Amino acid sequence: MDELIEIRIYKGRRSEAPYLKWLKSLNDKKTLAIIHARLARIRLGLFGAHKPVQDIASIMAGMEREQ
Repeated sequence: MDELIEIRIYKGRRSEAPYLKWLKSLNDKKTLAIIHARLARIRLGLFGAHKPVQDIASIMAGMEREQ
C-alpha cells in the first residue's frame, strides 16, 4: 500500500475534540508511545487482529431489542 490512511479526529458541535483532550490528559509516556505507535500502524493499513463491524441496521435492531 503506497498511500497512507487518513485518521480523522472527531470534533463536536463547538469544535471540541474529546480524543485530543483525553490524549493531552495522559501523563504516562509509555502509554502515549503505545497509542502513537498503534496509530502509525493503522495509517500504514496494518489493523492487526480485528473483526468487521455489523451493518448499521443489525446494530440498530439489536439496540431496540435491548430497550
